[in-house]
Amino acid sequence: MNNSFSKKNRNFNGLQNLKFLKKALISIALVCVLLTTQTGCSSSITEFFVSDEELHNSPRFWDSTNKVANTSNLYRLNNEFFSGKPFNNLEKLGDKILLVGEARYDDKKKSAPMYSFSLYNPWADTVESSLSAKDINCTAYSVADNNLICFNKKEKIISVYNKKLDLIYRTKYKDLFGKDDPSTFSYKMGKNDSVFFACNSDGFVYELNFSKKIVGGHFLKSFVKNSSSSKLAVKKYQAPFKNATLIGSDAQKNSLYISGVSTSTYTYSFGIFNESSHKITNSYVGSSNFQGDTNNNYILSKFDYSNGYWSMTSTSDGSCKYFHATDCNNASIYDGNKIMLRRDSGYNPDNERQSISSNFTAYDKDGQLISSIDLSFGNTKKGAENYLSRNQIYLKDCNCFFILNYDLKGHPVLYVWKLDNAGQKQNTEPLTFYDNLLDLQNANVSVSGNQITAINDSHSYNWDDLASVRKRANDLEKKYSIKIYLGPEVPNQVDVFSIDQDLDADEVSVALNSLEDILGAYPTNFFKQLCFSDIRGIRIYLSGSIHGKHKGTISSPSGFVNTIDSYLVMVLDASYSWDWSYTVNHEFSHMIDRKLDFRSTFEPNSVYSEKKWNSFNPEGFEYLNSYENYEDNPAYRKNSKYFVDSYGTTYATEDRAEIFGNAVENYLNGNNKSLFKEGSPIREKFKYYCESIRDGFDTTGWPDVTAWEQCIK
Repeated sequence: MNNSFSKKNRNFNGLQNLKFLKKALISIALVCVLLTTQTGCSSSITEFFVSDEELHNSPRFWDSTNKVANTSNLYRLNNEFFSGKPFNNLEKLGDKILLVGEARYDDKKKSAPMYSFSLYNPWADTVESSLSAKDINCTAYSVADNNLICFNKKEKIISVYNKKLDLIYRTKYKDLFGKDDPSTFSYKMGKNDSVFFACNSDGFVYELNFSKKIVGGHFLKSFVKNSSSSKLAVKKYQAPFKNATLIGSDAQKNSLYISGVSTSTYTYSFGIFNESSHKITNSYVGSSNFQGDTNNNYILSKFDYSNGYWSMTSTSDGSCKYFHATDCNNASIYDGNKIMLRRDSGYNPDNERQSISSNFTAYDKDGQLISSIDLSFGNTKKGAENYLSRNQIYLKDCNCFFILNYDLKGHPVLYVWKLDNAGQKQNTEPLTFYDNLLDLQNANVSVSGNQITAINDSHSYNWDDLASVRKRANDLEKKYSIKIYLGPEVPNQVDVFSIDQDLDADEVSVALNSLEDILGAYPTNFFKQLCFSDIRGIRIYLSGSIHGKHKGTISSPSGFVNTIDSYLVMVLDASYSWDWSYTVNHEFSHMIDRKLDFRSTFEPNSVYSEKKWNSFNPEGFEYLNSYENYEDNPAYRKNSKYFVDSYGTTYATEDRAEIFGNAVENYLNGNNKSLFKEGSPIREKFKYYCESIRDGFDTTGWPDVTAWEQCIK
């Protein structure tokens, strides 16, 4: 018993000695690190024992900053660790800043760049951890919430690091994604750090489930760079999107935000994807080539690049507010629903010298100005330019943005923009938000090139005899999901045409009667489906005379169609309403063509194609692709049975519009039946066009034979 006790006692004492030795070694190691590190640590060893709360209340990075000359709120942060590093971007990991380096490490010009990473803790003004490019062989990366995902494309290895840059998963991904390249995806973390979601351009949402977490990843992150010790299971779900990109997430609601083309409407849309049901629960009006930011409440996006229009879309109900920001190429939502806008200017690759500058402006949630700064890097020689990182990082506890400036020779500098001082705000206007897109467009008509001149609030019009006509137009708008403008609402310029108003109540009433008859020839959901791509609606203007003076336009057209400010716009001379049974449907055909053409780019098996259409024309025939001298086109005289008239030989779109316009006119008035007689080339062309329309539209609720199809049935 005593021997047994004595043995246990010796074991216990030995274990205690080992624990004491381990603690002593750790303490000595910490002291050595603090004394010898070159990563910008504080000089006093006691700094290591300062609590996070104390550091957040009194950040140490301020001790390393100098105020930039002639500014009141911009500082340059000096940390020796940054010198000579190829940092060119910033990411946020937790409450710290991930410095991203990108460089080539061989002499091959075509070799892929490799990435390195360093985790900078601004609160303690230290670089806590680093991943060297040669150690991790990272050729692509993505940041998913508080995790860094690295890819070695050559070895087909995926590595996941946590917010401390500790390696937590590493495995090979060959054959798990089919032909897709997962390094091109954007990623978001799921319910924990073992589940991630990604999305490819075809709308497939991948769920990545990692297992066998690496223990001691802080020490092994370089040693196991080519190992594959973790496991990865991949599930794949189809979201009804093309050109899809994962742009954000809401962890509280287990939702992902997807931007792309909805395959149900073929409009640019934002989809809310539920991680549990693996389905799109809501879809809202989106933007092409997403540029912006997201949080749990909003999707901030630039939707009109030429005019600088932005929208804030609610993620809960899709409601929007709009604002205008000229030359803004970068935007962030920060600290709740505040907005930061960035404007870069000056870089021109064709110039020998570059004068690059950037403006950063912060606004509160109501658009009121908070702070503004300008960063300018002078006139420099080509190859010696200074650049700013793609991202800027906001840290709430210090109310600052961190901005990385770098050149191509390894001289990165961090700038700190403190937002509690207004800076150069005196030269910047507040943002004005609009609940209605038309209000925004009218308020900025001089900016948009006067494509549609501003019109007054309809409540201020003196409608007089047109009041009853306006009421009928309101009813048609609700029924067919369009907008109709008439009388004093019609602007004096649309596109390149000058427009007269028609204030004759009788003439406008007759024109509206004709328009109502024509609209009745279409299924009620037809016009809503013409809102494709980034088209937000259809606007029809019942005008007076139309005048064109530009080369390539008709001088006095009875109507025209164009896409203006994200709307399909049709202008119709009301005095020609007697001919609208053909004219209006001719113009609707142009709208149909644009929808079919857009859809075919995402659906390779679409019935519609220009190549197929041309196969119905005589061998060797080519359209003029011009409106000049079409009346005397010899190709028409030679092949007249293939075309309604010589105007149909100008463009393929005009050929289809001539045939379609006559087909609907046949339904409305009983005219032109002979054009579609059995065996005629025009009939065969139109049969194909009708097949293309049915293939390209949702025909739910449509009659077995539509108005335009009756001439071939």
